[in-house]
Amino acid sequence: MEYLKEKYTQGYYLNQDSDGKSRDFGVVGLDEYLSGDIRKQDKDILEKINFRGKTVLDLGFGRGEGIKYAHDHGAVNIVGVDFSIPAYELAKQYLKNHKVTAELYCSDISKFLHKYSSKNFDIVLL
Repeated sequence: MEYLKEKYTQGYYLNQDSDGKSRDFGVVGLDEYLSGDIRKQDKDILEKINFRGKTVLDLGFGRGEGIKYAHDHGAVNIVGVDFSIPAYELAKQYLKNHKVTAELYCSDISKFLHKYSSKNFDIVLL
């Protein structure tokens, strides 16, 4: 797990090196993220799901695009869990900027699921 914590940095999520310069690796879909949208590949999958009135759990939410998509398509309660502190901070700001309300947790997924096992969700995104 330590390797993953070292890998999933803000630079990884924004395709930037430590000086803020663009680099050739990291999470794809940066242009869509910056414009408040979601990658076409993800949209092709998510548009098949009826989010209207549903409760959603997003495991490993990354930058938060999936949470925003679920919100924009009618989800009424959204919870997100990611172990990466940079992902948590980026998603929190992204969702705030787009006026999306969601419960975000920075936690190991297995620990979260054990602690909140009594919560029920209609849809789980991973």
